[in-house]
Amino acid sequence: MNAVDTRTKGLELTVHHTADLGAGTLSSYLGANYNTNTITAVNPTSVLRAEGIDNFLSRRERLFIEGAAPKSKAILRTNYSVGRWDAALSLTYFGAITLGTFSGASVPDQQYRPRTAVDVSIGYELSDTLLLTVGGLNVFDAMPSPQDANETDTNFTYESVQMGFNGPAWFARLSAGFR
Repeated sequence: MNAVDTRTKGLELTVHHTADLGAGTLSSYLGANYNTNTITAVNPTSVLRAEGIDNFLSRRERLFIEGAAPKSKAILRTNYSVGRWDAALSLTYFGAITLGTFSGASVPDQQYRPRTAVDVSIGYELSDTLLLTVGGLNVFDAMPSPQDANETDTNFTYESVQMGFNGPAWFARLSAGFR
């Protein structure tokens, strides 16, 4: 059903910089955004209108449409390469969000505080065409704010609204390039 009209407004910024540093090259990237999403109109069918607009689009659903993604997010990524070695560090900031509850006004809204996840990796060029990289995602185990499990879509203490809730992930990757 396509009965809800929305408008998204915001500002996005990206900056990329590369510079020689010592024996290697430092590459940095910053990406940040601030966006708002608002419901501008609700146009249910006559059948849904007869059921009542709040049954069709409850306060919880309105909050989800307008705020299920953080209004602000930023990524700072740096990469340092020297010889065959490469190291990367990435910080990802997820802004706060508010979601409604299934129980309605009798239970306070779910509040998710801002979070920052840290990713790291180190790579080595085994040859002109092979790169071995090892690293971790969310290495400090940043998690969304815990919630009442009775009020989440997952029936679990966490929801993946800002970010995932699986904790850190470690990896080894072998990349092959063809020239």
